[in-house]
Amino acid sequence: FVARHRRLAALRGLDVARPRVAFHWTQERNFEGIARDGLQVPDGAGVAVAHGPSFGLGVYVSPDFRYGKELFAYGAQAAFMCLSLPGRQHFGKPSAAAMEGYDSVVGREGQRGVDEWVFFRQDQLLPCFLVDELGLILAREAAQAAIKVLHQPWPDGQPCTEAAKDGTEALEVPASTSGSGRWRRTAVQAVDAPEHCREHCQGPLAGRRWSRVE
Repeated sequence: FVARHRRLAALRGLDVARPRVAFHWTQERNFEGIARDGLQVPDGAGVAVAHGPSFGLGVYVSPDFRYGKELFAYGAQAAFMCLSLPGRQHFGKPSAAAMEGYDSVVGREGQRGVDEWVFFRQDQLLPCFLVDELGLILAREAAQAAIKVLHQPWPDGQPCTEAAKDGTEALEVPASTSGSGRWRRTAVQAVDAPEHCREHCQGPLAGRRWSRVE
């Protein structure tokens, strides 16, 4: 993701390369794989096309947290908050030729009134948090803080290493031996919570996070 940001900044300019927050709703059985491998572009084999490629074969997210919950969550109570690199966006369903010079797609279906973004490269999306409405504000603040750190001019003369094409380095989490547990908010010991959270989080948010429970 960081390497893609650098290449995008060099190609489009720093303003266009700014990371943006986006959300991806999916059914709970997909949580484990996304946490382990990141959001992968469907290929029809290892990663199936879930709802049809209305705006091309890619990963569909939205800058609006509410978008997708009703249609794509299948009962899941949390969505993946991601950092994304939309770059220069094409509006509407593109042809292969039309995507020349663009980095992602903006689409809107029917009367939903909310944009969805389509990404065709895995390294344009970095899942950061599994978040529900209670954790939305704090997670967004953390994501914006990360953007502030990342979105700086890159020094000249330093090589930009290509990210792995299969995206296996996009997100590293401890390996799990089972994906059968339910995901829900669980208590976190105060000593394990970030200092800013221990000091400032109050009410139902304090000391809680989403994790899989066996």
